[in-house]
Amino acid sequence: MNGPRLRAFRAVLPDVQSSAAFAEVEAFYHALFAPAGERPYTAQDLRWSPGRGKFLATCSRFPGTLAQGPTTDVGEIDAMSGEIRLVGAGARLARPSPAGETLAFVNDSGVTLLDGEGKATTYTIAGRIEQMEWSRDGARLALLVAGTGADISGAEGGFALDAAEGDRDWGLPVIDIGDEDDRWRTIWILDPRRKSLNQVTVAPLNIWEFCWRDDVTLVVVASDSHSEGSWYRATLRQIDLRTGDAVPLYQPCDQIGQPRVSPDGTCISFIEAICSDRGIVCGALRLRRDGAVRTVRTLDADVSDHHWGSRGQLVFAGLRGTQTVIGLLDPRLDMAEELWASDALTCGDWHPSIAIDGADTPFAMFEAYARAPFMGAVQRSDVTVIADFAQNGAAESIPGMIEAVSWRAGDDMEIQGWLIRDPMVQHGPAPLLLDIHGGPVWAHRNRWAARLRAAGPLVARGWSILLPNPRGAPGRGRGFASGVVGDMGGADARDLLSGVDHFVTAGIADPDRVAVTGTSYGGFMSAMLVTLTDRLAAAVPISPITNWYSQHFTSHIPAFDAAFLADPPDMAGGQYLERSPVFRAAGAVTPTLTMAGGLDRNTPPGQALEFHTALLEAGCSSALCIYPQAGHSLRGYPEYLDSAARQILWLEDHCRGTRAAVA
Repeated sequence: MNGPRLRAFRAVLPDVQSSAAFAEVEAFYHALFAPAGERPYTAQDLRWSPGRGKFLATCSRFPGTLAQGPTTDVGEIDAMSGEIRLVGAGARLARPSPAGETLAFVNDSGVTLLDGEGKATTYTIAGRIEQMEWSRDGARLALLVAGTGADISGAEGGFALDAAEGDRDWGLPVIDIGDEDDRWRTIWILDPRRKSLNQVTVAPLNIWEFCWRDDVTLVVVASDSHSEGSWYRATLRQIDLRTGDAVPLYQPCDQIGQPRVSPDGTCISFIEAICSDRGIVCGALRLRRDGAVRTVRTLDADVSDHHWGSRGQLVFAGLRGTQTVIGLLDPRLDMAEELWASDALTCGDWHPSIAIDGADTPFAMFEAYARAPFMGAVQRSDVTVIADFAQNGAAESIPGMIEAVSWRAGDDMEIQGWLIRDPMVQHGPAPLLLDIHGGPVWAHRNRWAARLRAAGPLVARGWSILLPNPRGAPGRGRGFASGVVGDMGGADARDLLSGVDHFVTAGIADPDRVAVTGTSYGGFMSAMLVTLTDRLAAAVPISPITNWYSQHFTSHIPAFDAAFLADPPDMAGGQYLERSPVFRAAGAVTPTLTMAGGLDRNTPPGQALEFHTALLEAGCSSALCIYPQAGHSLRGYPEYLDSAARQILWLEDHCRGTRAAVA
């Protein structure tokens, strides 16, 4: 077996768990997550409970081994002492009633209501509960329920809900007629006093998000189709719960999310932005009052979260370049005050997110590359630690440091990003991994351990990791985000290569040891760069798009490529052909390991197979790794650990000068 074939074989062995790379990955995440313990390592979805005087959150922990994966529990966080107490095992979506006398949460059994005396009442419902909110008077609970056959978003795994139920009978075909009744997302109303649970909305109305306007009215983001792609064309509507009738309120130019209503019910706020992924919205904050919609000023930040305070002001969070910003807006004066801004910390999962307490003080889950998640309060332009989620010894396991960086693209556009490296173990130019985020309308931030599967172990081995935010990323206004629309694989690709040039010239990156990886859009771009340059020593595309034509007709989000490519699929010589790595593979020389999930409907595994086959036909070293029970981005366990080890093996096998570290 020759050298390239042998190296390809090593990285796709069925079992890599005996490798040093896997041992390093396992040790790294063991330090971060402390499995088999009771202490959560992070939390999300913070909610203030006035009656309890505490915050509630969905907490994550590993109750068993790393390979068994994490679970979520409802946790109660004391804002004074920082004590974290788990009150709902295996639960999520904690929702205290307005007066705080009842706690609602979702678990495998359905919706559980816990009264002040600890008595629990559970209501079962078919489907997946994706959102749950109390009415303003606390009398009823609205549920957004995805049907049992619905797809979940790419951010959550991108697979069909019924695919997660286990293997089907081998003899039964899967039937699709495009309009199955079990795919709709509908609103249900739970009335605890009457002990009733009733469906309010019906097909052909599909609800993506909602909020209460008053005790009989909801404001929703909705479409007339249940398909995942129809979210890109969703509109703002109002629903009368007494009749189920929907009235249109706003037809956006781009995508919308996070409908909210002012305390007096007269003003509706929402975010409108160019979006590539359902549920990940970061852009302009808009207000609708008396039928008119206007955009408000938000300190030059793209807004990703906002909440109405008790005095009719809006507390918001968002991105401004590499900074995370939290501000306070007076909508009557259209004036905003900066409460806090930093690139040394960020908050939230996919984008900055916050919560507020009864005094309108912003709280959030903060983190940084070398700082484990903690719940903090923003007070006087500073962040006060309330509850720390760091595991013992976790901070010591983080190698190197992170810094905000920038460079100039070929057209003189400033491109920003982050660089992770450890100068203590690097002597001269080091191997550089270009890690491209998903989206494309998303952004790398200063996050705990970089939130990348192999970043920590690679930095410990002497690698530098470049996290670029090319045109298309939020935080720099709609103009910058729109730079990728109609041009994916064009100027954005040149932004990335100019970043490599910058760090090679600076003496940080070794030009002979530059590699690329990325997930989803980052997977597409990783594959695209393989066909654009011969300068890469290795590539690891994950959940990529490699053939836009077949992607359009096999993915559950064909509206995405229709929005982000300039030409229709059937245009001869158009972008569906010209920007597809599969059709550009001839002449490619970069050894490439392509990984994907077998259940992925966002970027189906056939995309990975097509690219692998195209590279082999071109005589290029290629390996393919499909995880049959995994969804989009390979975020589940144990595939997250396994794929991290394979990534390390592939990169170090193919980047000269680091081979000895693999043994």
